[in-house]
Amino acid sequence: MLDGVIMVNITTFDNPFDKFTLDEHACFLCGDDVRHKGTKEHVFPRWLLKDYNLRHEQLTLLNGSLIRYNQLTIPCCSECNNNSLGSLEKKIKESVLKGYDSVVDLPKLEIFQWLGKIFYGILRKELSLPTNQKSASRESIIHSDTLSRFSCLHAFLQSINRPFEFPLEEPFSVLVAKLHTPDSNDLFYFRDNLQHMTCSIRMGDVGIIIALDDGGLLRETYQKYLDEVNGRPLAPIQFNELYAKCLYQVSLIRSSTKFAIHTNGDEGVTVNMIGRGYVDEWCADDFAPVLERILKESHPGLATSLLDPETNLLMTWMNNKKGEITLIDEEGELINKT
Repeated sequence: MLDGVIMVNITTFDNPFDKFTLDEHACFLCGDDVRHKGTKEHVFPRWLLKDYNLRHEQLTLLNGSLIRYNQLTIPCCSECNNNSLGSLEKKIKESVLKGYDSVVDLPKLEIFQWLGKIFYGILRKELSLPTNQKSASRESIIHSDTLSRFSCLHAFLQSINRPFEFPLEEPFSVLVAKLHTPDSNDLFYFRDNLQHMTCSIRMGDVGIIIALDDGGLLRETYQKYLDEVNGRPLAPIQFNELYAKCLYQVSLIRSSTKFAIHTNGDEGVTVNMIGRGYVDEWCADDFAPVLERILKESHPGLATSLLDPETNLLMTWMNNKKGEITLIDEEGELINKT
């Protein structure tokens, strides 16, 4: 791509969706041929699989098939794997193993790069799988007319390999929360939403919610909640409720976010967000099934309806009836805000 300023919805430099190099011979990050100088990159890094005993745990893909975490790999060239990706992985690993206080101080761009790689890696794997495993048809899970939505994510992941600047604001949101860890058997979980490009991950006392292309909407709306919590631990149900609200909020965005992208050869890339799509009005009736679905995945014992019978309002574990922050201790008991 020629140097200069480009006004686009979807960026195109180093873009495998344009080059159609989405096979097992192309590095997922840079697109180089890996047949003679490549390796397999674990989508979920090996240190994570080991520390949270995930090697033989399974992830459900879009076509309903199951794949073990340790089998979820994508092609990667030696240069990307050994240099930029290796450096990023080392930094994330060290911070996660130290816990929330270390992770919350990480640059948000690095958390975006790491979780963005996981999200994109799962997508890349799904591109190679048929919609129906029992059908003779090899129609891909993901249709070609939806791929353009992800080229912008892939473009921003190039920040792993080359300098990127976002002078005005970052076009993504990263929320980091501290969590209680009372149950040693429930220290890790991951969920993603392909349609709205969001994901949530828990690793010990660290909870991260990320929206990969929301134009910073969640940063503007829900970071203030975490600021008020001020590093005090949330119960898992509170964190899951927060993710449900974030997912629904992102689903209200209409139209595409636009960027002005200035490239300067190999020296770097400057990205200015010049317009975010408008946001529809929040509707409690529409949010209710989102909240119920998210909470019942992790708390199947919840009541059939989350409507409060006294007020006919949707139940919440994040705030009391006065709108004040609710804190819950490790035993699940309410404690007063301090």
